[in-house]
Amino acid sequence: MLEMRFHARPGQGLEAAVELLTLAARAEGKYAQGFTKRSSSSKESSVRGFARVDEQPITVNTEIEEPDLIVVLDEGLLAHREVTKGLKPTGIVILNTSKAPSQIRGAYGCQATLGVVAADQIAQEILGTPLVNFPMLGAVIKVTQAVRLESLEPLLMERLGSGGKKIFAALQMAYMETVIQERET
Repeated sequence: MLEMRFHARPGQGLEAAVELLTLAARAEGKYAQGFTKRSSSSKESSVRGFARVDEQPITVNTEIEEPDLIVVLDEGLLAHREVTKGLKPTGIVILNTSKAPSQIRGAYGCQATLGVVAADQIAQEILGTPLVNFPMLGAVIKVTQAVRLESLEPLLMERLGSGGKKIFAALQMAYMETVIQERET
């Protein structure tokens, strides 16, 4: 079972991305579940998302404490150690940033396999908005192969009509531009 945990700020569209991922997995005949949880502290507000995808029925329905994948929609959240807490030793972190993986390792001490993509830039360029949820989903698909990228297009068209074409283009661009650097040993 692939277990994913997402970290975002309110308004970044995390719920829509998690929902689209689970719908695509189900459309491919897989089992999937996803949900989000808003948390706020005195320091700042954030949203966490959780998704599971498997070939077998999923019997657990809890927050994911030890994910295979952590997806961070806002680089500033990576400064908080709890964001990467519990990541499995073979886990992967996907980050919305224009920085190279080596810069992220230096700045945050992240030793995991890293996937980076400039989702902010892609969203602005293609969608004309800072909404990074769908470009980040393209990066997730590239790194995990949890679903086929093509599975998302009909879902987007069904839900968003002609606007789905632009979103799918953003997904594709992020998929192509995601840079992956293996775990440092």
